[in-house]
Amino acid sequence: MAEEVKLFGAWGSPYSRRIELALKLKGLQFEYIEENLYNKSPALLKYNPVHKKVPVLVHNGKPVAESLVILEYIDETWKHNPFLPTDPYEKANARFWARFIDEKFWPAAKKAMASRGREREEAIEEAQQHLKTLESELKEKKIFGRESLGFVDIAAHLLFWLVVAQEAFGVEILTEEKFPAVHELYQRLADEAVFKECMPPKEQLIAYLKNVSDVEPHLKTLESGLKERKFVGGESLGFVELAANVIVWLFVAQEVLGLLTEEKFPTVHEWYQRFADDAVFKECAPPRERFIAYYKALFGASTASK
Repeated sequence: MAEEVKLFGAWGSPYSRRIELALKLKGLQFEYIEENLYNKSPALLKYNPVHKKVPVLVHNGKPVAESLVILEYIDETWKHNPFLPTDPYEKANARFWARFIDEKFWPAAKKAMASRGREREEAIEEAQQHLKTLESELKEKKIFGRESLGFVDIAAHLLFWLVVAQEAFGVEILTEEKFPAVHELYQRLADEAVFKECMPPKEQLIAYLKNVSDVEPHLKTLESGLKERKFVGGESLGFVELAANVIVWLFVAQEVLGLLTEEKFPTVHEWYQRFADDAVFKECAPPRERFIAYYKALFGASTASK
């Protein structure tokens, strides 16, 4: 009986791409299922009812969530081309550094991209302190010392997303001058054929991130202004809602781009839902499927199974 392997992911999720990379390094056949993070599928909610996030790996009907947990599951289930060393100490060390990247470095880097002013400066400084730690480890060859991509290398694929985000947001965290060893690691990863196959096209990802950067501050303002209001002007659709019919384009666009989620902007999401449920609005709005086809063609964000 053939094994069933499914990966629930999202185009703009680095954690989904991490698992895709791991599966391809193992040479495994799998079905990729693109999730709409605005309208999550019943299957995703069934398989990951706790976090309701991607990625989720489903192996013969059994779900595994959280990317580093999934990585270990893949390595223990399919033992060829191992990611983790066999020595218990080296294995523990690899786990430690993978978590350091996910739990220390990456949150600081994301904060640097999302913030402004003094807050951004502090986040850049924190992210660079973590890069200094990685730089020291790399120079002493304590980690990343394998001939093939391993557990920590797969975790470090986030460096690709960092380099792209730097260009999109105009932020400088990782440079070859400041962190030559870390930059060399990034370059080695980026030059790997299987890595290139799994990562989104750079220009499309830059466009995606710039859209997020441009839209999110305005959505935060709208989120604040809508608190405890059914509609902006009262209990029924008004002038602002008529002007804001373009919000429909945003919500449909984010199915392709991942710009907006209920978790980030719950009040705006609720407002949109009331808007979209209005009978007159439904009568006037163009078909949703045509919107989605338009944005897929515009941004090239593939949602086909892989």
